Amino acid sequence: MGAKPMGDSSNTNDANKSASQFKALRAKYDICEVMGVGSRGMVVRAVRKDNAKKQVAVKILSKSRLRSEEKLALAREVAVFHHVSHPHIVGFEESLEDNQHVYIITELLEGGDIRLRLNDSMTTFPKEQLFMLAEQMISAVLYLHSFGIAHRDIKLENFVFTSQNSCSHTRCHCTLESDHCRKCANGAYPAVKLIDFGMVYWRRPGGEQYSRHFCGTLGYTAPEVCKNAPYLPECADMWSLGVVLYALVARRLPFGHSEEARKWASCKCPASADFSDTEWDELSPKFVSLVKRLLDLNPKNRPSAAQALEVIVECLDDIMIYSETTSQELEADASRESGAFSSKRHSTTSVRSCLGETPSSSLVAALTDELRQLSERENEAGRDVDSQELLSESLEIMNNRRRKRNQTSLDDFFGFLRDVIFRPSEENQV
Repeated sequence: MGAKPMGDSSNTNDANKSASQFKALRAKYDICEVMGVGSRGMVVRAVRKDNAKKQVAVKILSKSRLRSEEKLALAREVAVFHHVSHPHIVGFEESLEDNQHVYIITELLEGGDIRLRLNDSMTTFPKEQLFMLAEQMISAVLYLHSFGIAHRDIKLENFVFTSQNSCSHTRCHCTLESDHCRKCANGAYPAVKLIDFGMVYWRRPGGEQYSRHFCGTLGYTAPEVCKNAPYLPECADMWSLGVVLYALVARRLPFGHSEEARKWASCKCPASADFSDTEWDELSPKFVSLVKRLLDLNPKNRPSAAQALEVIVECLDDIMIYSETTSQELEADASRESGAFSSKRHSTTSVRSCLGETPSSSLVAALTDELRQLSERENEAGRDVDSQELLSESLEIMNNRRRKRNQTSLDDFFGFLRDVIFRPSEENQV
């Protein structure tokens, strides 16, 4: 159903009365519904007057209710929004203001935050989704840190799904060279985006390295922050990420909420997080070790965002993001391509070979025959191609190059080889 402008019957009379006062906002947008109300404002869903399909989220803040430090935080938030753009950071549209209110307009994220998803679900996230969520969250934090920006309020509630069930796969804009985002096997995992930049620390070149300002949410806040000691904001962010990753697995925070967390933070010898739950035994030791290191009491021992992302990428590389059905389909494709394949004898080897790992003898035989036919077709087209030379080059590619994970059949692989080996030369390109 399309969004409808909010009328007298929508929400409450007070909300309607307030909406009629939002002059700067209503000049460009139609307010559809109130999504949340706080002590200093509200969040509404709206649509642009010049594009009814463009839905946005609008944070409306009353100027009269903002304290001095909150005005500074709002200014920082707007400044950061103007500076950043990342597929896993909520998109910024614009900011408006009039005599009474300030309006922060961002893209609309309709999937709910991770905390709500954990509360609604009776099971933990599948391993591949867990790793993909970790990759998306860490890549967003890495992007911020590369600009000297620390979020300082990383928590489950500040990672919001783009939708309920659609996949929103994009390439991460991180500092590492390869493509670190992965598309899920069945397209059912939504992406997450980081929101709420009201507590950011933005270090300008040559600026102070450490901060003493207490901020964040108890339960997620690093111990050095709780103790009012000078701290590196980036290291505090990594602790908070560790808490989030822990919660994704254990479905609870490692050190509790509110008062429990405050007592833990003020303790001179705080206890370590509990990793005795059976869920941890089913995960990659690399991932478990990463979470433990992120929750190290000594900030110097915590990995950076770049180091954490490398570990998550390794975790993703170590698992096969294919369902049993996909594997069976892959074997069927392989069997159709060559009689040399046996689903009983090569169920694992052939799949791994097709993915660019060490090629099996069966695959070499099938590849030899395919490349012989391929070279004959190329020779008929006027190309001088030697099948044995082509085979050697193909095997080298299989051993040293990795194809996209969504290319799973032998036909996909041969297509990949054609793209690499028979790439048109620059002089033949118009």
